Amino acid sequence: QNSTYTDDGQYVLGGRVEVCFNGTLHSVCTEGWDDSDAQVVCNNLGYSYYVGTALTNGEFGTSGADPIPYYANCSGYEYQLSNCTLDDLQVDECVDQQQNNAAVLCTDACYDGNLRIDETISGINDDGYQQYGGRVKVCHNRKFGSICGTGWDQNGAQVVCRYIMGYYEDEYIASSTQ
Repeated sequence: QNSTYTDDGQYVLGGRVEVCFNGTLHSVCTEGWDDSDAQVVCNNLGYSYYVGTALTNGEFGTSGADPIPYYANCSGYEYQLSNCTLDDLQVDECVDQQQNNAAVLCTDACYDGNLRIDETISGINDDGYQQYGGRVKVCHNRKFGSICGTGWDQNGAQVVCRYIMGYYEDEYIASSTQ
């Protein structure tokens, strides 16, 4: 398993999918592996608010384990792969070792209009007051992106501070690095 932030500020977890079946660890064949199946893996790992993306090209290497003799046909709402409809694999459907290694990315979900602050800084200003700040990002089309500094002003800073930090009567200072 690996985790990182992408260039657009999303938190991503990912790794090769392996399951315990009849007491033995197995790889998951990429036959039929799709985003609905990946979503179930994210759900099972406790990331149900993340978006699951199926990877099928051995992005996280090979496991060397035999493939599980079934492939999952999931809707994406199940809690674990064993809750999905399990279809039998044909012997020749998963013979290439590279194909035996389904993987998943679980990416934090956002909804249009959500705000967050990245690269957060905090400290005490010259007047002795606590201050917080950072790069403001807004969600659009399920991805976080930076807000353009052109036109950024005190009103925008006030909205962000109220929305994210719950501040209502403090001082808001807008600045931008265009």
